[in-house]
Amino acid sequence: MIDEEIRLLALIKRTLEELTSSAISSLKEKPSFSVIRTVSYLLHHQSCCMGELARGLSITYPSATNMVDVLVDKGWAVRIKSSFDGRSVEIHLTRTGRNVVQDLEKERLKRLNDLISRMDREEREFFVRGIRSFIRAARLDEETDDPVSFFREKGL
Repeated sequence: MIDEEIRLLALIKRTLEELTSSAISSLKEKPSFSVIRTVSYLLHHQSCCMGELARGLSITYPSATNMVDVLVDKGWAVRIKSSFDGRSVEIHLTRTGRNVVQDLEKERLKRLNDLISRMDREEREFFVRGIRSFIRAARLDEETDDPVSFFREKGL
């Protein structure tokens, strides 16, 4: 039975990736998943230093630096010298960067809503109960069992 659950989780993951890809295609610019994940993380964490960004995204420090270079080149983020430590910089999204993430999130939620609305009410309730149960079992977020908050905070 576990094999079936794993297969279904993989299908859910692929479906959400396709939904995100479809939402990205509606944007003027077509950023990569990595770029979207980074700007999403920055949006939900206001500002952070490079080390925090690397840890938060589970990537190396050099990868975080390269990603921030991409965002700065696009005009989606800026580096600002830290007021606490002059050797460190904080990464902040620009208005343009925030708008990109917000536009993508609106489009992605619209598409997800369209998808979920194809399910009848009983199926939707069962689906939500299952997701909440899965998150509690995984203890992904001990403060809340709200999947939306958890995944937004993680930049997913």
